[in-house]
Amino acid sequence: MGDCTNSSGSGQTVCVIGGGVSGIVTLRTLLAEGFDVTLLEARSRVGGVWSTGYVGQGAQSPSWFYEFSEFPVGDRYPLFMKKEDLCNYIDDYLATALIVLLSGLENLEGKAWRITTENGQQQVFAKVVICTGLFRKKHIPDFPGMDQTKVKVFHSSDCSDRSAFTGKDVVFVGYGKSTFDLMNELKDEVKSTTFLFREKLWPVPLALCRISIAQTVFCRAFQWVIPPYYSEARPWSIFHRLLSALWWWLWEHILDWQHGLSAAGMRPELPCMQNMFRNQFVVPEGTYSRIASGDIKARQATITSFTKSGIRLNTGEEISCDVVVFGTGFEAGMEILPSECKEKLVCDKGEGPWLYRHIVHPDFMHLAFVGWASTNIAISTSTLQALWLAAFWRGRIHPTKKDMCDDIMKYRLWAATHVPPMPRRPGAVRFYVLPYHDQLIEDLGVSKYLHGGILDDFKCYYPATYRPLTVCVIGGGVSGIVTLRTLLAEGFNVTLLEARSRVGGVWSTGYVGQGAQVPSWFYEFSEFPVGDRYPLFMKKEDLCNYIDDYVTHFKLGPHIHCNVLVKDLENLDGKAWRVTTEDGQQRVFDKVVICTGLFRKKHIPDFPGMNQTKVKVFHSSDCSDRTAFTGKDVVFVGYGKSTLDLMSELKDEVKSTTFVYREKRWPLPGNLWKISIIHVMFCRAFEWLLPSYYTEEKPRSSLYKLFTAVWWWLWEHILDWQHGLSAAGMRPDSPFVGDIFHNQFVVPEGTYERIAAGEINAKQATITEFTKDGVILSTGEQICCDAVVLGTGFEAAMEILPSECKEKLICDRGEGPWLYRHIVHPDFTHLAFVGWASISTAISTSTLQALWLAAFWRGRIHPTKKDMCDDIMKYRLWAATHVPPMPRRPGAVRFY
Repeated sequence: MGDCTNSSGSGQTVCVIGGGVSGIVTLRTLLAEGFDVTLLEARSRVGGVWSTGYVGQGAQSPSWFYEFSEFPVGDRYPLFMKKEDLCNYIDDYLATALIVLLSGLENLEGKAWRITTENGQQQVFAKVVICTGLFRKKHIPDFPGMDQTKVKVFHSSDCSDRSAFTGKDVVFVGYGKSTFDLMNELKDEVKSTTFLFREKLWPVPLALCRISIAQTVFCRAFQWVIPPYYSEARPWSIFHRLLSALWWWLWEHILDWQHGLSAAGMRPELPCMQNMFRNQFVVPEGTYSRIASGDIKARQATITSFTKSGIRLNTGEEISCDVVVFGTGFEAGMEILPSECKEKLVCDKGEGPWLYRHIVHPDFMHLAFVGWASTNIAISTSTLQALWLAAFWRGRIHPTKKDMCDDIMKYRLWAATHVPPMPRRPGAVRFYVLPYHDQLIEDLGVSKYLHGGILDDFKCYYPATYRPLTVCVIGGGVSGIVTLRTLLAEGFNVTLLEARSRVGGVWSTGYVGQGAQVPSWFYEFSEFPVGDRYPLFMKKEDLCNYIDDYVTHFKLGPHIHCNVLVKDLENLDGKAWRVTTEDGQQRVFDKVVICTGLFRKKHIPDFPGMNQTKVKVFHSSDCSDRTAFTGKDVVFVGYGKSTLDLMSELKDEVKSTTFVYREKRWPLPGNLWKISIIHVMFCRAFEWLLPSYYTEEKPRSSLYKLFTAVWWWLWEHILDWQHGLSAAGMRPDSPFVGDIFHNQFVVPEGTYERIAAGEINAKQATITEFTKDGVILSTGEQICCDAVVLGTGFEAAMEILPSECKEKLICDRGEGPWLYRHIVHPDFTHLAFVGWASISTAISTSTLQALWLAAFWRGRIHPTKKDMCDDIMKYRLWAATHVPPMPRRPGAVRFY
C-alpha cells in the first residue's frame, strides 16, 4: 500500500479515511503537528460529494464563506462556486492524496488499528480519523415493484448527465437542497416536473431586510433568539422568550413574503425555530412561483409502490413518469467499524455516533471523527475539529474519561429535548455552530472573542476569522526559538528569519572559550532539560548543539530561514507588517516579534587615528581564532564578561595583557558561605534586600533599612575577601546595591590575583586616540600594542523599524524601547519584543514573555490602552530614580 507521510516521522501513524474537505484539512493539520499521516479515499478524486455531484451542484454561500481559513479563494473563482470550481479549489489546496477503497477496520487491543482495503491489503496505524461524514452512503428507499418498473431511478448525486432527463416526465422526491437545485437546473430539459415531499420545511432567506443571512446567523448575537446550547448556563428568561418570539414571527413573515410561500401553498405548519435542525438551505429563485403557477406539481405525499410506468402515492394517486430522482440524502456509513465500537457509539434507535466534542469517544480515544457535526460552515468546523484533535492527541487538551462521559450525557439530554429524532441527531449542531466552535476554541486555550471589542457579538464569524494569524519572528537566538515554539503551539502560522547561517544568537558566532557562567540546569529550555548530555558549564559549542537538539526535537526546522537579513518593516495601517529582506523580497505578516534583543549590533567606538594604525582592532565577539593573538601585546578594553573571559582564555597565548576600563565594577560571587549565588539571588526573599520594584508597595521601615545595610556591608566584604579586590586595587568606590544595573558577572578565577601580581596591567582610563603602533589613554599614557580587543558590548539596533514606531518607542536620549511588560507598546500591539529585558535568566524570561505574548494576542490577557500607558509611565518614573541613564534602561530588569 502506498502512503503519503510526513518525512519527519514521529512514531504516531494516523490513517485519515475520507478525502472530502474534512479529510483534507485533517490531513494538513496532523501533518503540521508532526504526525505520520496517510489519507485513504474511495473515489478517484478527492473532494467528497463535490467530486461526483449532480449537474449544476454548487455551494449556496459565497466563496468567502466556503474556503479553507488559511487558503483564501480570492478572485480565482466565481463568488458562488459550482462543483467543478470547488474541486479545482480543493486540488489547489491539496498536496497529496492516496486513492484506496476501505473494507474493514480492526481494533488491536485499544493500541492500534488494522486497516483492510477492498483489494485485501492491510496496514496497521496507531490512530484513525474517519472523515467520511454525513454523506458516505446514498440512501435510496426500497419500494414494492421497484425491480419490475420501467421507470428509471436515480439518486440525486448521480444526476450528472442532462441528456438522461431531456423530454422526460420526472418526479423529484424529497424536500432537500439537491431536489430543489435539480428542479431548477433541469427545468429547460424535462417535459414535466412533479415534486413529492413528506412535510413542508422553511427555506433559508438570502437576506433579511438587505442584511446577508450569513451576517445574521453567524454572529454570536443570533444565539440570543434560540434556546441556550447545552454548554451554556445563561437563563432562558422572559425577556429572551419575548425577543425570540418577536424575532421568529418577523423571520417567518419575511420568508413568506420573499418566497411567496402562502401563495404557493407551501407555508410550513411548524414554527421556524422548531424547524432549525431540519435540512435548511437557500431555495433557487423562482421555485415557489413555479409551484404556484403549476409549472411544478407539488404533492405532499409519499410513495407506496412503483407501477409498471409510474408510482403510486399514499394518497391513492398514481403518477405516470419516466424518471424518479430520490433526493433522500445519505447515511453516515458505519459498516467498517468493528462491532465493539458500534455497540458503544450507536444507540438502539440507530442514532450515532455519540462523541465528546463530536470528535472522540472516551472508550476509543485513538479513533476520531472529523466532519460529522452537521453545521452550515463545514470547512471552518472541520478545521477547528482537526486543530482540537491534534492538540488532544498531543496532550495539550486532556479531559478525564469521566468528564467526557458526563459531557456526552449532558448533550444527549439536551438533544432529547431540542433535536427531533433522526439518525444524525448526535451531530446536529446547525445554528448552534458558534457555541460549538467556542467550545473547541476555548479548549485550545484561545479566547472565543476572535474579533475583540464590545461589538464582537454582532460581528460575523466566517472562515477567514479562524485563519491562523501569520507571525514573523526576527532573530534566531534563544528568545526567537522559544517564541517560535510557543506561538506554533498556540496555532499561529510562524516564520523565523535569522541573519546568521545558524540559529543560536550570540552563541553561534561568539569569542573563543565563550560559555555560560551558570550551570546547565539554570540555562535550559523549561520543557527540554539538558540532562547529562552536556557538561555542567556549557561552552558555546555545547550551547549551539543543545539549541539544535531543541529545534530538532520540536520539529521547528521547517519554520526557520537562516541567512535572511531583515532590512525594513512597514506598518500597514496598524493591521499588518510588510517585511523586506536584504535580497529585496517582501512578505506581509499579521504580526511581528523582534527577538534580536540586546546583542544585535556590535558597538565599536570610533577613535581618532583608528584607520591609520597598524594595530589590529577586534570586537570581543569576533575573537574566535586564538592564533590571531599568539605572541602579541594585547590591550583589552571594557569591564565586561567578554573582556575578562578573553583575558583568562588567552593568557597562555598573548605576550602581554593590558586591561583598560572606565570604572571599577563589583563582580558576582561564585557562592556565599558555600551556598550557590543562584540559590541566594533567585529566590523571592532576595527582593527584600533591594529597593521596591515599581509594581510593589512594601514599606521601608528603619529596621528594614538597617537590615539591608548590614547585608550589603557583609556582601561587599565577602566579595573583597573572596577576590582580593583591595589587594589588587580593584575595589569599587560605589556601593554594590548602587551597581546592580551595570553588567555584573562571575569573574574567572585568578583574575584579580593576576592584576595584583602585575601579570595583567590594569589601567583606569579611556582610549583617546590610536597611534601608528598603539593607543594613547586619557591619562596621557601611551601604550604600544599589536592588538586591541574592544569588549564594548552591543547596541539594540532599531534601524529596521519605521519612523512612526521609533518616535513612540524611543525617547530623545536614545533610550528604548519603552514597552508594557517589556513586550508590547500600546500603539503597536501587533508588534512585540521578546528577549529585550536585561536579566540573568534569559531562557526562562523569554519563555514567560512568549507565553504572555501568545495569551495577549489570543485575547486571554486584555489590558486597556490606558492601563498599558499608565504602567509604562509608572515604570519610567521608577527607572528614572533607580536605574542609571543608559540606552538599555527601559529593559534593565536585572536582579528584579
